[in-house]
Amino acid sequence: MVFRNILFFILVVILLSDDIKSQKGFYDYKLVDLHGDSIVISKNMPVFVFCWATWCGSCKRRFSTMNRLKNNHSETFFISIPYPATNNEIKTVLTKHPLNFVIVDKTKEIFDNFIISQYFPSYSIIDRDSVLHEITKNSNIDDIIEGNVSNFIKSKGISYHKYYQLPDEEKDSIYNPILYKTLDSLLTKYEFKMKKNNTR
Repeated sequence: MVFRNILFFILVVILLSDDIKSQKGFYDYKLVDLHGDSIVISKNMPVFVFCWATWCGSCKRRFSTMNRLKNNHSETFFISIPYPATNNEIKTVLTKHPLNFVIVDKTKEIFDNFIISQYFPSYSIIDRDSVLHEITKNSNIDDIIEGNVSNFIKSKGISYHKYYQLPDEEKDSIYNPILYKTLDSLLTKYEFKMKKNNTR
């Protein structure tokens, strides 16, 4: 009986520790960049998160769109969270494909406990309450992007089958502008919402 009670107590502790871990908010993490410097983020502006992986080709083909988005949204904090990799692996990618976001280093804990999606690339917005609003596969925003792509290629008389057979460069010339327009509209709304809340 005593042994069973001890086992029950241990099980409760484990379950509670997992629950506490999962409740850790984004702003609770001690983020550092690739230079080892602390990353300070204000809660008074939207935080746009771009998750990618060093081995993900389509991620790298979105970098120029991400840079353009950042250049046109000074009221949003842009942060990049690469899937766990070595510092050298990340820097090698960034040398060939520049990304003007703040790049987070040592991301394993964030992926283990906070980032839900393993779909790359993924785009998210984090509000002042540490809530991560994912804009990724199977979400409404992704449906909007895919719907816009579908409508565009139909207007050009291109079937989806033929679209996916196009070289990456041609596909990107269709996809990236639609991705930009969708995210640009979303961020504009979030910035207005945050500004409105900050004046209260």
